Amino acid sequence: MLTGNKTILREPQEKDYTFFLEIRNNLSIQSMLLSLPRANSITKIKDWLENNLKDQTTIFFVISEKETNIAIGYIQLKNINFINGTAELGICLSENYHSKGIASEALNLLE
Repeated sequence: MLTGNKTILREPQEKDYTFFLEIRNNLSIQSMLLSLPRANSITKIKDWLENNLKDQTTIFFVISEKETNIAIGYIQLKNINFINGTAELGICLSENYHSKGIASEALNLLE
């Protein structure tokens, strides 16, 4: 767990499933992520999270509010190449948390 002024980067918890269901079914957010929008169920959300967590070339954190510990987004490094020091960075925030400095803080914590 990594703690900032506004946020915490932490492992996913069961209470986060509804948040991920909402965000993974939001067409606007999925389009911004250059993702193929498609319907997601709780089962698909669990599978997606489990795959991210067990992948040795992925680092995945839930971004939660510091005071409430409620999930508001996620940040991930995928396809980490430990030899060349490269990876693909992804960050996703609930639309209510855009333009509040959350992404900047999450990136600083991840760094």
